[in-house]
Amino acid sequence: MGLVMSCFVYSLVASDVDPLLPVILILVSQHAEVQVTLLFGTETMKTALQEQLLKQRGNSPSFLEWVVVIYVLGFIWEETMEISREGMRCYLRNMWNFIDFTRNSLYAGTTLLRVAAYVQQCREISKDPATAYIPREQWDDFDPQLVAEGLFAAANVFRYREGLSGIEWRSLRRVLQLVDNNIPQRASLCSTSFDEEAQKLTGHILSTNIYVLWVRTNIPETHNQPSRRMEGLNALKLVHLFSINPHLGPLQISLGRMVIDIVKFFFIYSLVLFAFACGLNQLLGYFAELERVRCYHLPGGIPDWENNGDACMKWRRFGNLFESSQSLFWASFGGVGIDSFELTGIKTYTRFWGLLMFGSYSVINVIVLLNLLIAMMSNSYAMITEHSDIEWKFARTRLWLSYFEESATLPPPFNIFPTPKHIMKLLGMRKEDKLRRMSTRRKERHEKERDYRYTAVMRSLVWRYVSTMHRQAEDNPVTEDDINEVKTEVSAMKCQLLEVLGKNGMDISCADSKEKSGLRREY
Repeated sequence: MGLVMSCFVYSLVASDVDPLLPVILILVSQHAEVQVTLLFGTETMKTALQEQLLKQRGNSPSFLEWVVVIYVLGFIWEETMEISREGMRCYLRNMWNFIDFTRNSLYAGTTLLRVAAYVQQCREISKDPATAYIPREQWDDFDPQLVAEGLFAAANVFRYREGLSGIEWRSLRRVLQLVDNNIPQRASLCSTSFDEEAQKLTGHILSTNIYVLWVRTNIPETHNQPSRRMEGLNALKLVHLFSINPHLGPLQISLGRMVIDIVKFFFIYSLVLFAFACGLNQLLGYFAELERVRCYHLPGGIPDWENNGDACMKWRRFGNLFESSQSLFWASFGGVGIDSFELTGIKTYTRFWGLLMFGSYSVINVIVLLNLLIAMMSNSYAMITEHSDIEWKFARTRLWLSYFEESATLPPPFNIFPTPKHIMKLLGMRKEDKLRRMSTRRKERHEKERDYRYTAVMRSLVWRYVSTMHRQAEDNPVTEDDINEVKTEVSAMKCQLLEVLGKNGMDISCADSKEKSGLRREY
């Protein structure tokens, strides 16, 4: 049981299970069940498949879609247990949890909309069986199934993210508990020296190679390189596993730090975009409406794409505020040109002002803001590159600490099934349950021993830090210029203090005389 619940085994299981969902999502998007039936199915199965493909509405979820639903339940249960374990305040401190919440919300919304669409379509089919064969191009724009497919596509994007939980002190405590046997029990809490074993332990921890320490104490020597082992586990890698790679890890950290710069850029960019969209919509909205009338002149309000296809495209550019914002956004990537200002009935003066505003927007957005974003991202990347090794080791330790935390024994979707840990919890056989039944004296003794070990290690950490600072000071000895600089700063501070005291009505004549006598002795 201890081997199965160990952190290394949990990391291996998670690295094996996590890539399964992206593979399943790829199979769902490519309609793998249809392809398998066409290649290996019997004639009866192929005939039934052809009839099912003709039926556009009222289809039940496929087997792979049910597997995705089980995954979603596992994700929701995982986040629920994390909230109950850490508390809502601690949960909200980790920004990655907002991505998890968004992903789970999108998947849950997709499931609910698919259920609503299935019920609605079954009712329609029961009244009129011909509605089952209505093609998608004739559906309503906001049909529940179409909306569900859009949410499902957006949720798939949030699947590829860095899934690290917040690093709390209890994670470090968990690490220290794993190496309790390596801590010298004879170390005094008030001593100033530590033996070689404690120094070796603190060296591992302070160098942010906690995972190396854990591997050396729990895994045979032949498996002391988990990063290389995990690199060969799967052909597909999730983003958060890149942090253990010495080449991709620093790059991923740099990209993560650049997100803040991108958010600041898009805040300014959105203001500029909205301002110009309002102005262009007010200036060209009337002429865009004329283009719309040209497009929808057929009976029944049907667009005339054959004869007036150009009008059907142009009226959307500045038809309303939303369309104007979209046009300006895609103009940043060259999707909208100056031919969009050749509208029906537009005057030369109006066209000139429209092009002037569009040119001003292009200058501000492309030349100024875009280069500002590049400069900000370059600065962030340069700052991280200077300390790439430290940043990478810290991120790698964070990844391993996430497996040290008290969490579910199995990753999603297997966490929704009962495990021996849950059975032991129900029967009150866990170590925590036994501690609750201990006497008060035994509890106090156990807590004192734990605090003693924790304090010893923390003192070792402090001692290691102080020793490092002393070594740095010895490498850079104090020069005479440094002493003169300190003297100058002290003298300036003394004069400022005397001036403040004198302004507040205090007698500083004694200080002046001492200062003059000191100057005489100095000279």
